[in-house]
Amino acid sequence: MAQPPASRLVHWLSFLAILVLPIVPIGYLLARHSLEVEGLFLPGSLAAAHQGFTCKECHVEPWRGWHKVSGGDRQSAAIMDGVCAQCHGGLLDGSVSPSPVDLRPGLIVRPEIVAPHHPRQIPADVGNCTDCHQDHQGEKGLLQVTDESCRRCHSNLRTVDGRHTFYPQLTAFDADHHPPFGWWRKDGVQDPGALRFNHQIHLDLDGHRLHGIDEPRSRLKRQACGFCHQPDSRGRGMAPVRYDQHCAQCHPLTVQIAAETQDGRVQHAVQAFCQEPAPHGTPAMVLAVLRERLRLLAEQNPTIGSNEETTEPTRRIPGRQPMPPAPRTPSGWVDHQAAVLGRLLFDAPGGCRYCHLEKQAARPAASLPEYKRTHLPASWFPFAKFSHARHGLMPCSDCHDKARTSTRTSDVLMPSLPKCLECHRNQPGPGIHARADCLECHQYHAPDLPSHQPH
Repeated sequence: MAQPPASRLVHWLSFLAILVLPIVPIGYLLARHSLEVEGLFLPGSLAAAHQGFTCKECHVEPWRGWHKVSGGDRQSAAIMDGVCAQCHGGLLDGSVSPSPVDLRPGLIVRPEIVAPHHPRQIPADVGNCTDCHQDHQGEKGLLQVTDESCRRCHSNLRTVDGRHTFYPQLTAFDADHHPPFGWWRKDGVQDPGALRFNHQIHLDLDGHRLHGIDEPRSRLKRQACGFCHQPDSRGRGMAPVRYDQHCAQCHPLTVQIAAETQDGRVQHAVQAFCQEPAPHGTPAMVLAVLRERLRLLAEQNPTIGSNEETTEPTRRIPGRQPMPPAPRTPSGWVDHQAAVLGRLLFDAPGGCRYCHLEKQAARPAASLPEYKRTHLPASWFPFAKFSHARHGLMPCSDCHDKARTSTRTSDVLMPSLPKCLECHRNQPGPGIHARADCLECHQYHAPDLPSHQPH
C-alpha cells in the first residue's frame, strides 16, 4: 500500500534533519576555536616558524588556478615575495633592515637581512621565494632545497656582463661535473703567506734540543695541530693564529741589557727588565716601548751606568794630555742600550727576521726595517661553508695529510676536490656516502660576497 505524499515528505525531512543537525555543533566548535574554514584545505602542515600565521597573512591574493596551471602566475609569486620580505628584510632590494613588523597584537617579528644571490645575476633568471622554499610540507619543507633548483641556472649560467665568478656549467658534485676548488685552478699553486714557518719541525720535536720551554713543548706534542689551530666561535672555520696566544711561549722576544754595577738593587732591577719580553708590533712601536722602559729603569735607579765609560770620542787639545772617557750619563745609557736592543731585535738572526720577511734586502744602517704583511688567507674557500665541528671525530691528517712533511710556508696544506669526494659523493658503491648536494657547501643568500683579504 503506497504512502500518501505528506508521509513521504515527513520521512524525507526527517532524513535531512538527521544529516544537517550534526553540522550545527561542528560549526559551533569551529567558531569557538577561531579556526578558519581555509584550514580544511591545507595541503600539509606548516613549518614551525609559520604555524602562528593565518592563511591570509601570506596568501594576500585569491588563488588563481588557471594562471598557475598555465605558468603565467609570476606576478602573484612576486607579490608573495613581498610578503616574505616583511619578515625576511632585504630580499628584494638589499636595503637595510626595516622596522619590526607588527603582524597582529602580541606577535612582533624582527626582520632578518637576506641578501640577493649575486650582483651579476640577471633579475629575470632569478626565481621567486616559493620556487625554492615551499611550505605546507612539514618541518623541513622550507629548507629542503633540491639540486634541481640550483641547476636551473648553474647548468648554463648567465650574467649581466657576461663575466663569471664561477664555472658557467655546474650540475653535480663529482670529478666530472664540478671544477677544482678555486686555488687549484692555477698551475703551481702556493700559499701566499709571507712568513717563515716549518710544520714538520713543530709536529716532530723529538729530535731537537730545546731548553726552557718544557711546559709549552709538552702541550704542543700532546695537542699537535690543535695547539695553534682552534675553531672559531661558530665552529666552522679556524680562528687566526696569533703570536701572543700561540707563539710567544716558545718564541719570546727576549731582550738583554747589561749594567756594570755592584749595587744589588740595580742588578735585581736589570734582571726583572730582561725577564719581560719586548712587545710584538711594528719596529717603531717596539723600539718606543723599550726606550720608555729603559727611561723608567734609569729614573728609578740613578746610579745605573755610572761605572760605564762613554764611547763617544773626546776632542783633543793641542799640547795637553787627552782627557779620560767621561762616565756615561743616565740619558746616554738609555740611548746606548736602545741601540743595542735595536740591533738584537732587528739585525740578529734570532730576532724579528727569524719569522718575518723584510721588504728590502738592504737598508741604511740607521733606519728601521719594514716587514712584509704576513698575508695569510682568511679563508681558502671563500664561496663555500665548512664546519670543523662536524668533522671533529676525524684526525686532522685525514684531510691535511701533507702537514707533517711540510718544511716551507709556500706549501698548500688544504684538501683538494678529490679528498672531499672520498666521503661526499652521490655515486653508488661501498664506502662513506656523506651529503653531496649543493647546499651542503654553498649558501644561496650570502649576506656579503666573501672577500679575499688576508689576515
